[in-house]
Amino acid sequence: MLKNRIFILVVSLLLSSNLFAQNDNNLIPKEETFFIQSAVSFGRNNSGFWDLPGEKDFAIGDQISVWAHKPEKKDPRHRFGLTNGADRKYKIYSSKNSEYVRIRLAEIKGFVDVVGSKNGTNIQMYGENNKSSQNFRFKYMNNGKFKIYNENGKILKLEKKTSANGTKIVLWNDWNGPHTEWVL
Repeated sequence: MLKNRIFILVVSLLLSSNLFAQNDNNLIPKEETFFIQSAVSFGRNNSGFWDLPGEKDFAIGDQISVWAHKPEKKDPRHRFGLTNGADRKYKIYSSKNSEYVRIRLAEIKGFVDVVGSKNGTNIQMYGENNKSSQNFRFKYMNNGKFKIYNENGKILKLEKKTSANGTKIVLWNDWNGPHTEWVL
């Protein structure tokens, strides 16, 4: 009887410490500008940075993929008068649901968004909607790397295990490997 009580007490303590543990979102400074790079390329080369296709205007619904980082320069053709790299800088903002954050383009009000919950669902840029499709949680994996989970419990990962130009970022069941980790 005493053993059962001790077991229940220990399990309760473990569960409560898990519930009240620091949220890894708190490790990321809010409203600072970040590049987000795949752990596949981090420290190896200039590939694997979150980006939208092309070096021109981008639109709601554009799918986020990874591309090599190029030095930025002013581009007068850019609709917003920003550098051509404006679509690869991101900021992290608090969400209405305090367990999550939202990921937004740094200079333009476009938010990282998930349309659906099936494996392979593309990640897109969308207007602010304050729905679960724009809520994310960061899980620290060591050495500056994070997994990024959508509120639906699935992770953001490279579509393939490569960070080659144009590789899409997709939603997937939790999985391990550098193709599922990101560096800010």
